[in-house]
Amino acid sequence: MSHSRVNGNRMTWGLIIVAFGVLFLLDNLRVLDFGDVVSDYWPLILVFIGLRMIVFPKRAEEVAGKTEVGAITDSGSGPSNRSSERHLRESKFIGDTSVKITTDDFLGGSASSFIGDEHIDLSEAAVKSGEKVVHVSGFIGDVKISAPKKVPFMLIANTTIGDIRIFDNKYEGFAQSKTYKAADYDAAPARLRIQVSKFIGDVTLW
Repeated sequence: MSHSRVNGNRMTWGLIIVAFGVLFLLDNLRVLDFGDVVSDYWPLILVFIGLRMIVFPKRAEEVAGKTEVGAITDSGSGPSNRSSERHLRESKFIGDTSVKITTDDFLGGSASSFIGDEHIDLSEAAVKSGEKVVHVSGFIGDVKISAPKKVPFMLIANTTIGDIRIFDNKYEGFAQSKTYKAADYDAAPARLRIQVSKFIGDVTLW
């Protein structure tokens, strides 16, 4: 990632954070109602982010970067909060996260990003025994979960401002909370529970 790209990311999300801080302050001073402002004007955040993506698109080499749990590669830079081969542990303040789980003995874990999209590919993940749990959380950004194919799973998704899509079903509105559970989940000796919580952002299971 180029230096100018990093500075652009920091400026964009920095402005968003400052804007939220100002709104909270004005709400505390009773100048305006934070809830009314957010409910009326939150789509402007998406417009701002969308315009930025059009004006400053990601280069191909940036989009390609990802972590694979079960086949880990590590550049050696940044904090030592990387995932192990069987345990997911990803945490970012600003930036996108893309993780693919390939281990046959997945123990669960967590992924969080204060501002940024998160893609967790669980299609090749397997659990040997018991119920393992994956927590995915963040403040602003979309979450995409590639559904497990090797283990029964349950998804519990919550988003305050955003939509939830579970396969072909889409749920729109404010403060969405949906649960999907495989038919054989409760009786399965090995299963995976996925919990997603976002304040602003869409949640997609596909």
